Amino acid sequence: MKTEKGQPGYIKAKKQKYLLGAVVEFVIVIAIFVTGYIQTGSRLNLLTVVAVVGCLPAAKMLVEFITMAPYKSIEEAKYQELEEKAPLILKAYDMIITSSQKIMPLDAVV
Repeated sequence: MKTEKGQPGYIKAKKQKYLLGAVVEFVIVIAIFVTGYIQTGSRLNLLTVVAVVGCLPAAKMLVEFITMAPYKSIEEAKYQELEEKAPLILKAYDMIITSSQKIMPLDAVV
């Protein structure tokens, strides 16, 4: 099930997605490089160039994971308490508000 922005567990789901994506992409890059090396016996081949260019999206996913790593999703107990006390009020969970100077993580906005 896809967790959308403002839902509890969004940050955790995004961190898992970015980490898994980065690992898979780096494995593909390594596999391409090793395949080229095995076929030619040298790292001076076209597949090395493909592997190096493939590092760009893999590194982008890793950077996205690193930027989200320090932040946590809302605890289940807090989420249940808010749902019980304010069932008719609009709520948003797991928000990270950024500006040019600060980053402010918010568990919930009611």
